[in-house]
Amino acid sequence: MLSALAVTKNSHTPSLALFVWGMAAFFTALTPQKRAWLRFLTAAIAGFLIAYCTGIRYTDFLLILVPTAAALLFARKTKRWILLAGLAAGAAIPFGAMALFHWHAYGAPWRSGYSLTDESSAFVPSFILSNLRIYVPEFFLSVVGPLGAFALLFFRFRWRRLLFWLVWIVPTFVLYLMYYWAPEGGGTGAMRFLVPLIPAVLLLALLSLRQVVRRLPGRRLAALSLLAVAAVQFTWGIIGSAKLCEKKAVADFQHLVRLEVLRNRIPKGAVIIANAGILNELDFERRWQLYPSYLLNVRQIQNTISRSLDAQAAGLQKARALDLRDELGGLSYGKLYEKLRNFFEEKQKSGHPVYFVGRTWEANSFRRAFHRHFELEELGLITGERPAHILVPIQRSATRFLPDKTTVPMQLGEIVKVGAKRQKVLPLSDSERVLQQERREIMERLAPDNDAEIRRDLERLEAIRDEVQSLRRSAAEARRRAELRRKAAEKRKAEEKRKAAEKRKAGGKKAVQKPVTAAPVKSRPASEKR
Repeated sequence: MLSALAVTKNSHTPSLALFVWGMAAFFTALTPQKRAWLRFLTAAIAGFLIAYCTGIRYTDFLLILVPTAAALLFARKTKRWILLAGLAAGAAIPFGAMALFHWHAYGAPWRSGYSLTDESSAFVPSFILSNLRIYVPEFFLSVVGPLGAFALLFFRFRWRRLLFWLVWIVPTFVLYLMYYWAPEGGGTGAMRFLVPLIPAVLLLALLSLRQVVRRLPGRRLAALSLLAVAAVQFTWGIIGSAKLCEKKAVADFQHLVRLEVLRNRIPKGAVIIANAGILNELDFERRWQLYPSYLLNVRQIQNTISRSLDAQAAGLQKARALDLRDELGGLSYGKLYEKLRNFFEEKQKSGHPVYFVGRTWEANSFRRAFHRHFELEELGLITGERPAHILVPIQRSATRFLPDKTTVPMQLGEIVKVGAKRQKVLPLSDSERVLQQERREIMERLAPDNDAEIRRDLERLEAIRDEVQSLRRSAAEARRRAELRRKAAEKRKAEEKRKAAEKRKAGGKKAVQKPVTAAPVKSRPASEKR
């Protein structure tokens, strides 16, 4: 495991190296010295190196307890205070520098960068039992190996020695038993936290092995026993290191190929959208503006905000999570894509072209979201070949059988460039073409050997889906027509009632109308009659 961690960009092995050299310096100071100042100086060097581990990993502040316990338990009174003073003087330098930095950067000496993401909430006592059943067997199987079994046989304990080993092992072990990482699995990802315990367990194993060898009758038998133990441990270490380093070499080679392609295809200062794994490697270049691909998905945005604000570890900084929630947290897919389209256009106008890098299905999803609004240029696949094996030969098995090949192909993703904004939205035929292309790619991925039966089943699933959707559309159409008929009937009834009311109203007016009387006729004179 240490071989794999040694070639990985993380903090565990550098911290272990400083701790081992610090303990070597301290045990040198613990041995008889002619001059007190030399003992003090050696102890100060030990305190500086071990305290510096805290600047690499915050939880390694517990390691300063190991030399302190050794000084209190094993040194004579005349030398004890010199050792403790030297340790304190050396440790005060990195501890003081860190406290000053934290004070200015985070507001208090005891606050760290983890306070921005609430990482301390990840240490919960309820994880102890879940992790205990994983950490103990995994530590002896994959970390210290067969030799670690002898550490369990060490039987000549004295209370001073017992207390010293407990101070070294128990605090770090219990602290990470409470950590949230990998409660359902082990492996290097979880065991890397127990790296400071490796020297202690190996030293205990060697002390126990010495006691066992001393009890063997005869030097020849003792030598053969030591040789057998060394052979078993060496074989275990070589095989385990080769497997872990093989995977690491493959991953590093793939990252290197991807990085070289992106250097040649994407100019400096461009915007790159990709998943977090790719961005983690590209960030070391300091060449591009990097944005995570989860910004393209409403549900992933909401999950990231929830994980960051609900006291869970491995999230965003709280301030960034709040900004993300205020900016994108409440948007629908339509509003999100509209905002992203405006964002792409602004970046392009400011001289920063936009690129998407991801696997084929991720690139297809990106194309479906934006191909109707932008000209999308296909810059090709990130592909190539890598050695089939470097350290561990490929075995003949049902899943890994490449007996005649020295290289295997790699497909590390696609590059899509966001071009100019379309003046007119694409017709449906072009959208159908993109979807049909994605369908063919999915079919090839699900049935790479062109198995007719699998393809029939997949097409039948599509047919079932289409039939279900057709039935749903028919039912919805029937409900819509019934609703239209109901509304039309109600409208007719309302119209009939209105007309009937008007007729009744008109008939009532005629019934109450007054009769018209004729005016009296005046008699004409007799002359007019004639």
